[in-house]
Amino acid sequence: MRTRTLVAILGLIVLSTACKEQVNYILKPQMRELSLDKIYNLGEVEAVLFDKQELASDSVSKASQQLFLKGAEMLYNVKHMGAASAYFKESIVALPNAKTYFELGNALNQSNTEKDLREADDAYRMAEYLGFEPRFSISYQKAINEAKMVKLGFGYEGSVKEMLLQAINQGFRDTVKLKQNANLATYLDYPEVSLALAKLSSGTNADADPMLKAFLKGFGKVQDRFHVDTTMLMMEDKFRSVAYDFNEFIPEMQNMSFGREVSHQYYYVAKVAETESYVAVIYAAISFWEELSPVTFTLSTFNKDGVRIASLPIACTCKMDEVRMAEFRKGEIRVETWERKWLHDLEKVPYYNNAVSSYSYQDVKKYRIADDGTIVDEAESKVASADNGEEKP
Repeated sequence: MRTRTLVAILGLIVLSTACKEQVNYILKPQMRELSLDKIYNLGEVEAVLFDKQELASDSVSKASQQLFLKGAEMLYNVKHMGAASAYFKESIVALPNAKTYFELGNALNQSNTEKDLREADDAYRMAEYLGFEPRFSISYQKAINEAKMVKLGFGYEGSVKEMLLQAINQGFRDTVKLKQNANLATYLDYPEVSLALAKLSSGTNADADPMLKAFLKGFGKVQDRFHVDTTMLMMEDKFRSVAYDFNEFIPEMQNMSFGREVSHQYYYVAKVAETESYVAVIYAAISFWEELSPVTFTLSTFNKDGVRIASLPIACTCKMDEVRMAEFRKGEIRVETWERKWLHDLEKVPYYNNAVSSYSYQDVKKYRIADDGTIVDEAESKVASADNGEEKP
């Protein structure tokens, strides 16, 4: 009897265990946060970057970018350096970035206090550690910063000379800008600096256009096949941002009325062609102030002197109900228009509480890059050929 009772009890235990819902205990890694007093601690910044690149949501990245753009607005357009510095620091705390450190240095560099100038030097150092390009921009700004410290009695004249020579050796070529800077005027007569400038003026430096070289370096190696699909349009791939120093190659970055165009961020995407006549690259721009943060991918071609030959927007999250995707293959470009359908009516359910249900193909336009770097619309080319009595092969 006791045996039967024991068996029955064991059976009930097994049955209750089997029926009980299984709970999976998942250990969620905690994301490290960066405090304001640690933003110049390289070890802390690297640890936070590692965590956030693995774990941070898109909202964290977007918040950081919005703070950066507010800082850029304060620095370049409003000329409020204190507010600019505060926004840049908030952006770094949210998600550290080499470009943000560089612009923070530029904001602090406007000051004439020892505290701010020393902090500017720290900001430039962090930008350098995190891989800011072009490097010569950092060296040039550090030279200005050190020269201002010399005037206040705590800098080193030898460091100014060293930074100037380093900037020139790294590719700095804007001698007009250099000679117009009042902080650096007395250092241009140093024999080493004077000789380096003479070589620039005579054109004996081997690297004819270092700015273009530095800009193109950000795009990596040539990819003769490249596809901008819906995943890439959502910017789920992590692209490096383009520094404002390169606005001569991306004119959209420069607002002719106010200075810097600070509503968009620009990103390196890919280098898709390079010949003796031209180089072709794709870059992306995100508007952080519009609904859904629309993205545009642009194909641009440049000659060997860095002059833009042609430019064409090839992909975008153009409208709430429309996107364009693109495929590049050996000089030929397909730009496809797709209807974007949402799960719920956008007038009833806003996009941030909604979801895309499907994409429906609408049409395609075809382009090609000509031998001279111009971008040709294939449909218009066929019409022109027909008008001339020519048959396009």
